[in-house]
Amino acid sequence: MRKELLEKVKDVIKRDELDTSCRAQQMVYQRAFIYHLMQKHGYSLTKTGELFNRSHATIINGLNLYNSIKNDLVFLDYVSSYVIEFEDFLYVTPSISKLSKIEEAVLKCQNYFELCQLQERIKNGEFSTKATK
Repeated sequence: MRKELLEKVKDVIKRDELDTSCRAQQMVYQRAFIYHLMQKHGYSLTKTGELFNRSHATIINGLNLYNSIKNDLVFLDYVSSYVIEFEDFLYVTPSISKLSKIEEAVLKCQNYFELCQLQERIKNGEFSTKATK
């Protein structure tokens, strides 16, 4: 699956000219989205930087940007087409046996409504890890 992601990223970088020096907000946000995706799939900062013709320090900056804007409506609008295009690569499912109960519950959610229900279960203390005396 990593190889398919790499090929897809290369195609998108070329198609959308993401390896240029353009600092337009949309392109910066799209790059940050892909930096995050590459990191989730275990690619090094150096390898990711090579794809975009950037240094590892720039990739770190982009990852920090991603973490600060990942819920921003403008960001989500700019990367919405990428979410669809990279849908097969968005979720890296670790071995279920190593997951906590809450992690398992999150991974089983199929839509926004189920995530909202899970949020209520968390608020009600269903997944509390505090020891009871």
